Amino acid sequence: MTADGDERIELATRLHDAAHERCFIANSCRVPIRHADGDTARRALEDAGIHVLAARDVVVQRLHQGEPGQLGKLTRRMAEAGVNIQVLYSDHDHQLILVVDDIATARVVSEAWMRER
Repeated sequence: MTADGDERIELATRLHDAAHERCFIANSCRVPIRHADGDTARRALEDAGIHVLAARDVVVQRLHQGEPGQLGKLTRRMAEAGVNIQVLYSDHDHQLILVVDDIATARVVSEAWMRER
C-alpha cells in the first residue's frame, strides 16, 4: 500500500521528532529525517511506500548562538581537515546537522572544536 501525501508528511514528522542520528534521502527529493535507529526508520518509510535511496550518518553540533562567526569557524575547520559538507541544516532544537563525505574525520573535528570552546 502506498501512502498518500498527507500520510507521508505525518510519517516524516513522527520520525523526525523521534530521535537524531541518520539522514534519509527518499523518492526524488532529499528529506532530512533524523532517527537514532536507522533500520527501523528505513522500514517505516518503505512500509509507507516511500523509497529510501540512502541513509547517512550525520554530525550533530550545537553552536553558541550569542557568538558571531560560529558557523564559519566550524565549517572552516572542516574544510581544513579535507571534509566536504554535502548538506547542512539546523533542526528545531538549535542543533547544526552536517552530512559530510568523511564522517570519521568530521567527528574528530567536531569533538575537538567542542573541547576548545
